Amino acid sequence: MGKHFCSGSVPFPPSSLLISSWLSKCSRTGRACTRRTSWSPCSTPSSATGSCSSMETTGNGTGRWFFRPSPMTRSRSRAHASPYISSVCSSCWLMRFAYTVFDQSMSAVAAEVTKQMMQQWREQARQSGGKGAAAEIDMIVAFNDLTSRINGRVAFGTSHQDVEEVVAFMRKMQKLATAATLDPPILWYLPTRRNWQVRRVNKQLRSKIMSIMQARLAAMSGGGECGNGDLLGLLLEAWTPQRRAGAETLTTDEVVDECKTFFAAGQETTATLLVWAMFLLAAHPEWQDRVREEVLREFPDGGAGEAPGADVLGQLKLLHMVLLEASRLYPPFVYIQRRAAMDVVLGGIKVPRGTVVSIPIAMLHRDREVWGPDADEFNPTRFEHGAARAAKDPKALLTFSMGPRVCTGQSFGIVEAQVAMAMILSKFSFSLSPKYVHKPKYLLSLTPRSGMPLIVKNLDG
Repeated sequence: MGKHFCSGSVPFPPSSLLISSWLSKCSRTGRACTRRTSWSPCSTPSSATGSCSSMETTGNGTGRWFFRPSPMTRSRSRAHASPYISSVCSSCWLMRFAYTVFDQSMSAVAAEVTKQMMQQWREQARQSGGKGAAAEIDMIVAFNDLTSRINGRVAFGTSHQDVEEVVAFMRKMQKLATAATLDPPILWYLPTRRNWQVRRVNKQLRSKIMSIMQARLAAMSGGGECGNGDLLGLLLEAWTPQRRAGAETLTTDEVVDECKTFFAAGQETTATLLVWAMFLLAAHPEWQDRVREEVLREFPDGGAGEAPGADVLGQLKLLHMVLLEASRLYPPFVYIQRRAAMDVVLGGIKVPRGTVVSIPIAMLHRDREVWGPDADEFNPTRFEHGAARAAKDPKALLTFSMGPRVCTGQSFGIVEAQVAMAMILSKFSFSLSPKYVHKPKYLLSLTPRSGMPLIVKNLDG
C-alpha cells in the first residue's frame, strides 16, 4: 500500500512549476486568468450583484448540468451550453450562508446523521454473527448516503417531508452526469434518451423545491419565519422583495439553482474525501490508533452523538492532518482547467488570451521536487505545521484550488468530515477487506472502481 494511484515512476513534467507559478500570479493579481473551481461554482463575486460574470465553464466536465454562466457571460459562452447546465452562480449568498449558518447548524446535523449511520453499522455487525461483532461495509455507499442526508438537511431543513424526495432527485441527476462524462461532447446537445431523462428529472426536482418554497412562504405570511437557519430559508430572505425592499433580489430560478449547486458542489466531494481517509487509516493501522487516541482524549462524547464544538475540532490536529494528506494523495478532482483572460508570459512561455491550461492536481500533489522524496507515501506529519508549510511551495496543496476564487465550501467539507470521522473512530475500528482491489477511477470524482469494502468492528463488542 506504499504507492497510491500515481506511482513514483510517473515522470512529472517541467510545466508543473510553470502552472504553479501561474496560479500564484493569479492569486496575487486576481486578473491574469479566469478561475473556476470544480468543487464549488465560484467563491468571489465578480460584481456588486455577486454573479460570476467573468467565469466560463472550462473545467473537466464535472458538474456541467449544475452550472451555467451568468446573464452577462451567457451571450459570449454559448459554446459551453449543454443540457446538463441548469444553475446560476450567485456565490455571494453561498459565502454569506457559509459564514453565518454552517458553524451554527451543520455540526449538529452531521453528528445526528452520523449517529444514525453508526447504528446501522451496529445492526449489520450484529446480524453478521461474526466474531467480535464485525461486518463488511462498502464505504462508498455509506458515505454517499451520509453526505446526501447531511447536505439535504442543511440545505432544506428538517421539518419538511419532501426533503428526502429532493435528495433522491439530486442523486439521480448526479448519476446521469456521471454517465454523461463518458459521452463525446456533441451528445450533450442532441435529444438523446439520457438528455430527455435529465430534463424530466430536473423538472421534477424544480417542482419539488418550488413546493417547499411555497410552504415556507405560506408559513411566513402567517407570521412565521422563512426557515430554521437552513440554506433555503436564507435564500428566501434574499428572494422575497418585502424582506429586501428597494434592493436587488434573487430570482426564483436562482433560488432553486443555488440549492442544487450547494448539494452538487459538496455532496460527492466530501464523500470521496471520507472514503479515501478511511482507506488510508485502514491501510495504516498505526495511524488509525494514534488518531483514535486523540479523538477519545479530546472528544469523549463522540460515540454518544454529541456535536463537537469549534474548540474541540481545533484540538483534533492529527485527524485534520490525516484529512489533508488524504486530499493530497487522492484529490476529489485530479485536474482542473483555467482559461487565460489576458496575454501573459510565464517562465518565458507566451500564454495567449483564451488559452485553456490544464492543471494536473494529482500529479502536482505527487511532485517530489515540491513535496519531498516521500511524495507518494502516506505521511500526515508533513502537515504538522499547516498546509502552507507542508511543501516547498506554500500553495502546493490544490485540493480546493486557491486565490480569489478558492472553494468556499472547503471549511464546510472539512468540518463535516471531521465530525463523521471523530464519531466513527470513537466507536469502531476498521481494516481493508480481502475483496478490496486498488483501482481508482475518475469520472465526476476520484473513486475506487470496485468499491471500498472495509471490515468494520464495533469496539463496544
